[in-house]
Amino acid sequence: MSTHPSTQRKWIPLESDWVMYNVGLEYSKSKGLIGGVWMLRNEKGMVLCHNRRTFSGINIWEDAKFVAMMWGS
Repeated sequence: MSTHPSTQRKWIPLESDWVMYNVGLEYSKSKGLIGGVWMLRNEKGMVLCHNRRTFSGINIWEDAKFVAMMWGS
C-alpha cells in the first residue's frame, strides 16, 4: 500500500470559444511498445476529435516520448 496520496489533475474549463489539445502516451519497455493518444476538447470538456495509435520497436523512453509527440503534433 502506498503512503503517498494519489494526485489527479482536474480539468479546468477554458474560456468560451477556446479548445484544448492534449497528447498522452503509455510505454512498455519490456515489450518495446508505446500507445499514443491525442484529443481536442471544447470549453465544456466535450471531445471534438481524437485518435490513438500503437508503435512498436521502441526501447528507449526518450524515443517513446519523441515519437508520441511528433505523431500527435
